[in-house]
Amino acid sequence: MSPRLGRKGFFLEVLNEPAFVHSQRLAAGDALTGEMYRLLTRLAENVREGTACTPAELQVLNLIFDRCSMVKLKIVPGEEDPLYRPGSANLLRRHRVRAVIGEQEGAHPERRIYFEALVSLLEALEDGPLELCTCAECRAWFEPYSRAPVNKFCSARCRNRHNYKLRKQEGGRADD
Repeated sequence: MSPRLGRKGFFLEVLNEPAFVHSQRLAAGDALTGEMYRLLTRLAENVREGTACTPAELQVLNLIFDRCSMVKLKIVPGEEDPLYRPGSANLLRRHRVRAVIGEQEGAHPERRIYFEALVSLLEALEDGPLELCTCAECRAWFEPYSRAPVNKFCSARCRNRHNYKLRKQEGGRADD
């Protein structure tokens, strides 16, 4: 997967979407869309638990990529490269390019989202060790801060909310 196809961290955005969004997508999609969603969550759980993918999961992943002929790749110009100088021997081009995953006609648009999330997760795994956690307060998926000794919360807001609830419970017990 050498050229980067997925958006960095896109799999976290998809995993953290509300359940009703996934329900609507799965209802509008087909069986392959549902299998892609289930595989995405299983792979994320494997990463969280530190376990390797099973041969069956790898086989399903390869079958999904074989069956997703609806995907086409397109190279589009991105933002202008700040290091570009006209006439210089600079090997960089004027515009950076990026690969975009598109759909062919007749394809389920829901598939593209889960396909791109799978690609994003696989690329993150390829980049190096990946650690995922779920927040103890809101249950959202997040990549833990590497220098923190304990990673239970996705944000300071969730940590503060959790501590507020604990203090409120302890205060209620003291009054009894």
